[in-house]
Amino acid sequence: MKRATIIPYISFFIFFMTFSMAHGIINEVPTEYLNIQAGIDASFDGDTVLVHDGTYLGTGNRDLNFNGRLIILMSENGPDFTTIAVQGTETVRHRAFSFVSGEDSTAVIKGFKMAGGNYSMGGAILVLNSSPTFENCYFGDNRNLPEGDTAYGGAIMLSNSSSTIRNCQFFNNRSAAGASIYAENGNPTIESCIFRDNFVQPVVVDAYAAGIYLLQCDAAISNCLFYNNMGLKGTALTVKESSPDVEYCTFARNSGSADGSVVACIGGATGTAPYFANCLIAFNDQCRAVACDDIQGPVDPALVCCDIYGNTLGNWIGCIAPLEEENGNLYVNPLFCNVGARDFHLARNSQCAPANNLCADLIGAMDVGCGGIGTEIAPCILYAYYAYSMDPQFADIYIYTAIPNYTLYDIDTSSIVINGSLHPYAFEYIEETDTTQEALKMKVNQANFIQYYLPLWDSDMLQYVMLLSYDKGNYLPPAMLGWFSLIGHISGDVNTDGSINLLDITYLVRYLYKNGPEPVPEIMAADINGSGAVNIMDMVYLLNYLFKNGPAPVDPTAPGQ
Repeated sequence: MKRATIIPYISFFIFFMTFSMAHGIINEVPTEYLNIQAGIDASFDGDTVLVHDGTYLGTGNRDLNFNGRLIILMSENGPDFTTIAVQGTETVRHRAFSFVSGEDSTAVIKGFKMAGGNYSMGGAILVLNSSPTFENCYFGDNRNLPEGDTAYGGAIMLSNSSSTIRNCQFFNNRSAAGASIYAENGNPTIESCIFRDNFVQPVVVDAYAAGIYLLQCDAAISNCLFYNNMGLKGTALTVKESSPDVEYCTFARNSGSADGSVVACIGGATGTAPYFANCLIAFNDQCRAVACDDIQGPVDPALVCCDIYGNTLGNWIGCIAPLEEENGNLYVNPLFCNVGARDFHLARNSQCAPANNLCADLIGAMDVGCGGIGTEIAPCILYAYYAYSMDPQFADIYIYTAIPNYTLYDIDTSSIVINGSLHPYAFEYIEETDTTQEALKMKVNQANFIQYYLPLWDSDMLQYVMLLSYDKGNYLPPAMLGWFSLIGHISGDVNTDGSINLLDITYLVRYLYKNGPEPVPEIMAADINGSGAVNIMDMVYLLNYLFKNGPAPVDPTAPGQ
């Protein structure tokens, strides 16, 4: 009897020993080891350190190091429940992890939030000559404190690394270069990540890339979403002497400067040739889509099956202008489900959806997530200045979808009202073709439309409301909602960067005497003294205002004037 009862225990012991030898052991924190570093130090290659829910801080839970161990460090329930609170300060600097001992991809960190790192290189993570893997991690509120002109990688710095960063989120990180990730001399893989609300702070070095900065680094970036990041140039992605593959990514609602761009491509001795496939760059403020700097070396970007639309400083311009009508590229509204709520899924009738474009493939990081979007306005970027312009400007509004059992031809055009009182006119039905959607098109005067949103001095993504009826008023469906960008107007802000300063005078000098770009949105927007002309007297007026306590720039007198 005793012999019979002991057999299951012997079998379990044999199974346990076999499993442990094959898969390593599990060290638990804090039940077995009081802190994370202690759990790491007790581990051998192939082991797992399992960290239970909680916030970990102080010695033993920051400035962590695998010291060459090829182990898995993972949380019990993911980054929403397990935080490494680094608590770095300006006087006492700390980061979460350093990998400097040649660890490879089998050294894994999975399921942590890392916050409060503070170092000149790699605020939360520093990787030198190593290639660990990061999965399902959050990097938030990390920053670089510059040492001289060194401030790289607000969250992560990779040097000579082929790390994989997968399913991670980066938010509220700060740096002068690569607020989220700075990578040099390696081939990292970055996939299915979200970069949002990161910020570039200029120090001695130029301020590039609130998202990712690549230097001599041929990374593979795919299925990533970049939104609401802020920087001067290359706000989402800066590529210098690098030729990365960037696929199925969405870049939206990021902000730049008067010379800003969503993607900056900088040449050098080894050349720069990034490849973009199935990417979507839309509705970015103070940004052109792609900017190329070939002063130090050649720049040759390639774009295939990409949609670029609604970027305030330009779309298919500069170095990518010849590519607009090639390789399945598009210039169309992507029809995000709810851009105001940061929902960048596609509407069912978006041409970026796989069923609706010649590439027969998804464009962007997010798939179809809502029904057909009913309406849009073109241009999708409007300027508050046009509410005061003497020359009338017009916009087209489209209706794409009808309610069930009705067609666009059943809409009673006399019933259409926008924002409660604006009546459009000049109705036109557009038939569906291989390159156009079926639509009911109409016009509005921009001055009349914009007045509903004044006063506005900055820039914003706004909504309009359309009411209509079908079958001569016999059926009243719910209101249709559309989105657009409105750029505010500050008299004297010649370059429309949101403030009045010396850069506006420089912009005006370039326009008047060096064949520089015209004031935005039209020349008369730079009539700072209200004389009815733009000339040297406007420069003098602005100089007096800025430096000699002169009168403020003259505002337009009334809408439509």
